Amino acid sequence: MKVKSYQTPYKSLSMETFEMVFRDPPPEHYSVIIRGKESWLFRHDQIAIILNCIGFVKDLIQNRALPNCTTIKKILSSLGSSLPSLIMALGETEGRKCRRLWSSCNICRHISSSILPQHLRKVCGIRGMLRALAPQRLPNIDFIFDSPAYRLFPFFVYMLSENDTTTYSPVLEGIDVADSIRLDMAVKQIRNYERTHLEDAALNLEDIIEYRRRLASDVCGVDKTLSTYAAYLSVGLARIYPLLVDDAISDFYFDREETFAYIDHRDYGRCLTTVFLDRDSMRRLLTFTRIAADRALDRASPSIRATIKTREFHIRVSADIPPLSIEGTSISVRKFFKKPLRLNDLVSNGTITREAANYCVERIKERKNFTIYGESGSGKTTLAVALDLLTPRAWRKVSVETEIVENVQQLSLGSHQVRLLVESSSEEERARRTAVLNSLLQKSPDYLFFGEVLSKEDSVALFQLLSAGLKCIHTIHAYSAESLLLRWAYQHQVPVQLLGELDILIHMQKFVKGRRLFRRVARISEIVSAPQDLPKIVDVFVWDDASGRLVPAIKMIGGGRCCDEKIP
Repeated sequence: MKVKSYQTPYKSLSMETFEMVFRDPPPEHYSVIIRGKESWLFRHDQIAIILNCIGFVKDLIQNRALPNCTTIKKILSSLGSSLPSLIMALGETEGRKCRRLWSSCNICRHISSSILPQHLRKVCGIRGMLRALAPQRLPNIDFIFDSPAYRLFPFFVYMLSENDTTTYSPVLEGIDVADSIRLDMAVKQIRNYERTHLEDAALNLEDIIEYRRRLASDVCGVDKTLSTYAAYLSVGLARIYPLLVDDAISDFYFDREETFAYIDHRDYGRCLTTVFLDRDSMRRLLTFTRIAADRALDRASPSIRATIKTREFHIRVSADIPPLSIEGTSISVRKFFKKPLRLNDLVSNGTITREAANYCVERIKERKNFTIYGESGSGKTTLAVALDLLTPRAWRKVSVETEIVENVQQLSLGSHQVRLLVESSSEEERARRTAVLNSLLQKSPDYLFFGEVLSKEDSVALFQLLSAGLKCIHTIHAYSAESLLLRWAYQHQVPVQLLGELDILIHMQKFVKGRRLFRRVARISEIVSAPQDLPKIVDVFVWDDASGRLVPAIKMIGGGRCCDEKIP
């Protein structure tokens, strides 16, 4: 994208700013960034229409033979105020009649036809036009736009670098001003249609999006390639649409309202973004979160967590509001990938070495128990799912998950899988969760996926299952393997003899280098049972700071495959 920048001393987008652009116009097909107290990006088609409006008014001023009518006076007076005032003054001339002659004068028709083509003027309201010309707000950083990194139709995603900072910038280049106006009118049609068909109204986001997607295509005539974006536009989530549908983003965050998001990206790590969350978009997101959680979010209950799933994304939203969140409403969104990372992908992105990955493959085939521990957001569930996908298809697998829904559906892959959703946010749900865990022996699984061990009750149930011969893979929050065993033994009161039922311990770690966030396997250990004491931890692979990679600690227990063999 070719961009020309302008520096303005004014605090807002005043007419003086646009006159500056008018005096030194950008080359054809160049977008424009206006930098001041705030920065704004206008696409080339938007700035072309704006400059055309200003040029038209300039011609009016130079024409001394203008009729002395209210329309002309209003347009000329708007030139010294703001761009929206000018656009509204120009747009409101459509169909206006002079008081003196009680008929539409030629100058009014000429003004209205100079702004947009006739087929758009018939459907475009003034406010719709202003929305189509609205710029994208940018952080005050001196960006250099080059080639887009990839495309999320109708957005093009640019990864902008400055020093050690990477900024994720989605730009709505897949549609022009005319398309924006058509989408705006489609949204109005969708909402009007729903008002007259209240019996079809839905509450949860997935049903609303599916319903409005069909309306956009079948009723409003929106092209099918744009019907999905039109549906999200109609529910007020268009601003964060790229963050929701981009499968390369694992998490995104807003520390308070009226701020730019920052994200965790699969390839670029921790990034700033040019996605600005206004109060209206935040309110819409919180509304759907409350509906999904089926409870209130207010001063008496200022924290909420819920899972939202549509055809395009699957997310867990955690939100806090004042008085709990001092600076304002904060939102954290964890995304679950539609296409989970395979073990080969984790080898490719440096999360785990090929030698360590092949070791894990061998242990999976032997139906060893895997405990994956680490801090929040370190990639525990990602690795657990990657390992679970390596199990033989003939195995009967049972997956126990919370409202997060950690694992992926594997029936379409030919696996035998039963997924059990048991929440743990209330006392009643925790009791039910424990009952479900205790009933797993009757389900005869070959392997168990236990999403996350959350409480003492979960720990007790886990070791009851392990001592009964069930094999599983599970995740848990812990700083180190030693501290994890101590917590189980002394806080959760698991008999130390049962701790020997564990087999493989894997430590996931996240770290920041510069401004980038990385995830890695930092340690792989095996458990050696001790009759009357805590079991012994024997390291198989450990992170070596000198070489900056995971290296074998000892000769691998039980052997292992060569590092040059391919992972399935």
